[in-house]
This record gives sequence, C-alpha cells and structure tokens, in this order.
Amino acid sequence: MTFDGATHEALTEYHALLADERDPAERAGGLTEWGSGEARITSARVCGSDGEEREHLDAGDPLSLRLGLAAARALTPPRLSYALRDDADRLLAGGTLDTADVGWPEAGGEVGLRFDVPSLPLAHGRFHFALSLAASDSGHVYHRLEHAAPFAVYPGGGERGAVLLDGTWSGGEITAAAEVRTS
Repeated sequence: MTFDGATHEALTEYHALLADERDPAERAGGLTEWGSGEARITSARVCGSDGEEREHLDAGDPLSLRLGLAAARALTPPRLSYALRDDADRLLAGGTLDTADVGWPEAGGEVGLRFDVPSLPLAHGRFHFALSLAASDSGHVYHRLEHAAPFAVYPGGGERGAVLLDGTWSGGEITAAAEVRTS
C-alpha cells in the first residue's frame, strides 16, 4: 500500500502515478488523458473560417484548430505534437511544433495557438486530434490528450472515402514530350 486517505486524495495520488508513465497500460482500458502536469492543454476546439466552434464541416471547408496551453511555473518551451486520426484511430496526418516559435510564456502562464487549414482535404467521416506536450530534450510527457476536438466531415458532392482528392480534369489527347516525334 502506498497511500491511505480520503477517496479524492487517493484518486489524485493514483493519477499522479499514472502521469509518470509515458504510455500507460491503462490506455487499453480507455485512458485518454495523462501526463505529469507541468504544462497542460487547457482547451482544444475545431472552428470554421468564422472562428465559431464546429462539430461538423463540409468537405473542402477551412478548418482552424484552436488550442489553449498553460504552465503554472517557469518551464522550458515544450514540443507540441499533433496527429489527425479517423474514427478507427488510424493516423492520417501529424507533426510537431516548437512552442518557443509561437510565444511560449517561459515564466509561466497561458498561450493560445491556432493551426489553420485553408481547405480540409477530407471527404467524409468522423475525426479527432491526438495532442501532446512534452519536454523537447527528454520527451517527458507533460500532458497527452488522445481524443481531442472531435468533428465530422460531410461530403459536399459525389466524394467517397476519407480523403478529398481535389484535382482538375481536362479532355483531349495527352502525350508526353518523349512520345512526340518530330521528323
């Protein structure tokens, strides 16, 4: 036994123990949030071009992911990792951001971030983001959200599948330069 006390305090202690694990086994049991808490993702919203929060978008619409991040004390700027996943939790896209590049408050405090996508390359389905704040040098996880900012995309026309393949069709015979004979 490592703790004896009130239920609320025991739960707090339990979550603190989980926070020290980078990828806790409890994920299989449905745990969708963990981390040591030095920095936190305080909000995650999907918005349309008007800045209003949206639960659904149409294929090809603009998307703006709005995040709130906070640290209670001085902290070296962490790395933000983001992943766009579908309803089956398949990775569709992802990347990282050095929060020093977007005004991380090194003395502690809050910062708001936006990630704007001018034309959403999704055709149809349900999606969400996985977000993580971690120490840039060690990878220690401060806060991880597995199912943040869920949204749905509705097809705008005859699109099928998850990806919006946007291109231009043209008619006529198309030949490569190497195939054209000049005599």
